[in-house]
Order: sequence, then structure tokens, then C-alpha cells
Amino acid sequence: MINRLKYSSTIFLLLFISTTLFAKPILNNSTDAYNYWSKRGIVEMVYASMQDYINTLDTLKNTKEKKIVNAYAIKYINEIDSKDIKEIENYYQSVKQFLRENKWDSTEVNLYQSLSEKQNKKSLLNEQFFSGNRTYKNNKYWNERQKNVLDNYKNDLQNIQKKSDKYNSKKENLTANFENEIKPNNLLNLVSILLCFLSGMLIGGFFIYQYSKLKIYSIISTDIYNYSESLDKYRGKYFFKYIIFVALLKENKDKKKSDNNKLNIMIKQLKNQIEESNKKYDGSDNQLIHNIKDVEFIEEETPKNVIEWNVESNGITNNNKTQTEIYFTIPENDGSFKTTNGKNVKGIDCFYKIELDKDVRKGKLHFISGDYDLRALDNIDYYLNPVCEIENISERKHSRKIKMVNPGTVLLSSDCWKIDIKNKVKIKLI
Repeated sequence: MINRLKYSSTIFLLLFISTTLFAKPILNNSTDAYNYWSKRGIVEMVYASMQDYINTLDTLKNTKEKKIVNAYAIKYINEIDSKDIKEIENYYQSVKQFLRENKWDSTEVNLYQSLSEKQNKKSLLNEQFFSGNRTYKNNKYWNERQKNVLDNYKNDLQNIQKKSDKYNSKKENLTANFENEIKPNNLLNLVSILLCFLSGMLIGGFFIYQYSKLKIYSIISTDIYNYSESLDKYRGKYFFKYIIFVALLKENKDKKKSDNNKLNIMIKQLKNQIEESNKKYDGSDNQLIHNIKDVEFIEEETPKNVIEWNVESNGITNNNKTQTEIYFTIPENDGSFKTTNGKNVKGIDCFYKIELDKDVRKGKLHFISGDYDLRALDNIDYYLNPVCEIENISERKHSRKIKMVNPGTVLLSSDCWKIDIKNKVKIKLI
């Protein structure tokens, strides 16, 4: 008998754990379905993009990036089927920070932010929602996840519609049954409703009376004996005794208000008397006031301790410190680099360097070849095309490195360095 109980309890626990861990989230309406699958879709499509990118790399040289993709899968993908709407929302919000911390700036800017803008605008959730300006026909993982997300979204919409139809059908049946049942006993039902309504009002009134009485007595608990001497004045005028206390409180309030008004009048009269007495002593005092108007104030001299910034022939200087090189990651779509994104020291994610000319507002733009050339080759629309001219674009599929042939020219305009269209960086794929 004991063994049977243990066996049955074990089965129950396994069923409970499986239903709680792998239960599908409850989506009550089409809005919930859209928010859930659009945000979950963005999380999954970022992962699919990372998988397709890793699939094109040499895994022996890119173990670091592969570890990042595995970490993303562990944190966001492996248990995503068991997450509810709120947990998917937390996933969606934290993906941006994950990509930034792990230096996947291109994926964060060009994919995550682009899809987030569509989600905020409530764009229609279909293949166009995920594709945007790029095509992913040859990306295996991208196409598989996109199809899975869209199919699940359509199924949930159909299930929600079926539930809505069943609910409306049941509602119509209940309404019809209720009408059929109430017709023979209309008068009896009406009387019952009125009795219930009156009983509710009497019970509610009694509770309100008791509550307000207790509150009023609690407010005047310390002075109740002082007010008791004045009760005879209002006896017979009010039915409830505690209402008499309310009347006494109001009388006391009005009396204090009248006393305050009298005090204010007295204060005003005293002020007028003081002003009249002051007018008698305007001889020497008035002359002193006129003299004050003729006094000239001397402006303070400009402080001598001013820090001056100079522009010298070899760059921007401050306290004899010269900056001649600025490093950047990737350009904007219009072929510019925002000055706020510039770095004084080359980072591992920097693909470009600007060497400043003598006039400071012009410089030479260099492409920096390195271990991450494959990333630039995989995303030439974002990394290369805005500021570079590629001599042998036809050899892109077989290329693994990028070689700069000639630097380009950039001009400082407002808060960004703008590429000279006629003098782009010339590069060669090798």
C-alpha cells in the first residue's frame, strides 16, 4: 500500500512539474498575442542572425564569438517556450544591453533597433515585419525561426477567435434560457429584487451609521465631556446624539473663524497707523534716498584666471596636449561619423581611423584591417559601402581579409565627420 502511494505521488509530481514548466502562455486576446509573438520573435530572430553569422566563420579563430552566441542561447532561447508574457517582456528589454556588453553593435543597431521600431508602431506581424530592407532567403536559421514564429502567431489568433465564438454562443444560449425562465415569474422575481434592494439599503445604512458614529466619537474622545455641557441646547433638534456633536463642532469652528476675522481687522488698522506715523519723518530720510539713486556702481574686472583653448597647426590642443588621431567603429548610413562616438585609443571594435590635417576640420580616413574583417565582409552595407569603394566586389564570397589601397577624405560638419563622396576610402578584398 505504501509503495502504491509513493508511486502515485511521484506520477502526480511529474505531471505537475511538466505542466508548469512547459505550459504554453495564456493569451486572452489578439493584442496579447501580437505583443507576445512580436517581442519573442525579435528575441529569436536576433539569435537566428547570430547563428547564421557564426555559420560563415572559421570556428577555430572565432571561439570567442561562438561562446557569446552560446551564452545568448542559454540566457534567452533554451527555456523560452515556458515563459509567460511578462517574462518575454523582460527578455525583450534586456537583449539590447546583452548585445552592447558583448560588442555586437551592428546587430543591436541594424537588427534589434529596426525591429523594435516596427513593434512600437504595431506594424503587421508577417515576413515583411522581420525582413525590412534586407533579404534573408539563403539564411537557414533565420528562415526556420521566422516560419516557426509566424505559424505559432497564426495558430494563437485562430484559437482566440474560436474561444470568442464559443463564448458568444454560450452567452446567447444563457440569455435565451434566462428570458424563457423569467417570463412565467416576472412579478415574483420583481418583488424579490425589490426586497433584496431594500434589505441591502437598510443593512448598508446601519453600517454607515455605526462607522460614522465611531469615527466622530474617536475624533472628540478627549473633549467629549466639555461638549456634554452644551448638549441641552440641541436636544430635540437632532434625532441622533452624535449629530449634535457635529453641530457643536461646526459652531466652535464658526466662532474661531469670526475671532480670526476680528484679529485681521485689528492688524490692518495697526499697520495703517504705523504708516501714517512714518510719513511725519521724511526730512533727512528722503534726502538720503535721493542721494542713493545718484551712486554709481563700478563693474568688477574680468577674472584673470581664464582657461583658453587654442587651435594650433597640428590639431586641437588643450594645455599643450595634442590630438591627431580619432578612432570609430562603423559609419552611419549617410557616410558620417558622429564626434560623440570618437575614441582616443583604438578598440577591438574600431574599423576606422581619422588622421587630422593642419586646419583640424579636415582629415584622412583609414580602414583598419584586423581579426574582425569577416564581420565587415558579412555586413558590407553597414560597415563598408557608406564610406568605401571596393575594387573587386565580385570576389567577396572567397575573400577573408580587407586591404586599404588609398585613404579617403572627411570634413568636419557641425557634430560629425562627413565623407567626401569623390574621395572615399579605396579597399581591396583578399
